[in-house]
Amino acid sequence: FDTTNWSGEKQFVVTGMDDNLSAGNQAFSIDLSVDNDSSTDIRYEALNPPDVLGTNIDDETPGITVSASSGPTTEDNGTAIFTVVLNTKPTGQVDLDFSISDSGEATFSASGADNTSNSLSFTDADWNSIRTLTLYGRDDNETDGDQAYAVKISPSATTVDVTYKALDNKTVLLRNVDDE
Repeated sequence: FDTTNWSGEKQFVVTGMDDNLSAGNQAFSIDLSVDNDSSTDIRYEALNPPDVLGTNIDDETPGITVSASSGPTTEDNGTAIFTVVLNTKPTGQVDLDFSISDSGEATFSASGADNTSNSLSFTDADWNSIRTLTLYGRDDNETDGDQAYAVKISPSATTVDVTYKALDNKTVLLRNVDDE
């Protein structure tokens, strides 16, 4: 302000920064002060204007995105594929467990999975890397028609990020096409 604009308003714009974290709304303050080095009016040098308070509204919602399946599996080892990715950057490791409702109809492998424990892990460095799960139909040597089965995706007890740990399970419904 100077002698020509002292009575006018000064407008400023505060822009929130996106952090990809689900951290809730964050309060902040802008500390206002008189710049005593450039002020030429001693009446203002001792003033302490009130701080401006604001809130940065969080726009991230933790979740697990699962794509639709590419189709059914078949008993002649035909495959179906779907993908899994986290919606937001986690605060710690996120482990997802996978299970098949009828292991006599299908088995799976996953990019980045430890197939001995049927799980995938995501960290704050690779949370947005899409993982592919490939299901392989199994032949049961029975004339039983097409059989439905489901793949359940659930946050593991070993998940560190509490918001991801609390998420509901996801289910992908599939069918294995009979070849008898």
